[in-house]
Amino acid sequence: MSLVDIDELTKDFPRFSTLMGGYFNYDWRDDHESAEAVYDEALKRMPRSRVEQLGTELRVIASTFTTDERVQTVLDTLDTGLDPALDTGLSPVAWLEQLRAYVDRDLAELPGPQDPAVDVSNDELALRTPRIVNLLAAYFNYDWNLDHPDVEAVYADAFDDLPPESRRAYLEQARSLQAALDDDDAVKGYMRYVGTGLSPMLDLGMTPKQWLDALVARLERGL
Repeated sequence: MSLVDIDELTKDFPRFSTLMGGYFNYDWRDDHESAEAVYDEALKRMPRSRVEQLGTELRVIASTFTTDERVQTVLDTLDTGLDPALDTGLSPVAWLEQLRAYVDRDLAELPGPQDPAVDVSNDELALRTPRIVNLLAAYFNYDWNLDHPDVEAVYADAFDDLPPESRRAYLEQARSLQAALDDDDAVKGYMRYVGTGLSPMLDLGMTPKQWLDALVARLERGL
């Protein structure tokens, strides 16, 4: 597997990719006092089976990426706002071991399935659309409009230097969202679940559904 291929990473490690790309956006420190607080938030939203899957993925990652450089390359590929050394005081490998221990401890404290109120529908949808999760959480962080003059500049940054197959993957996932989310409340719920600094109505004068339709159209033009 290429260490710089986000499609391979999200396919092989979907729970880990969603945790890192969706929860650790570049402003996560503004809302959380520590990385552990992010883990708490993420794991509380997952049914037990999802936490178990994350634990399995972490064991595979730890046995596959065995040096600090390789673990850091994975984090860089996922465009995460977490820097293990700066944010946790640990090397990338030591941080990964700490995360594994945290997930294992969480599982030990969960005798059975979690509260059925956990938002499984958006959890599943986020799992199927990791590129859109990354777009919303990492590119549309809470300072995105300080770094980009408009939303088109964000799209250009996110899409335009990608190879055609990666742009097609973005489009397929956006179309999947379009088919699954049939009204403004559904799109808003997905965006809130993922976590993003983008407000379609305030920032673009669009409803959430109009924004999603416009995103699909933008991706279609880019192919």
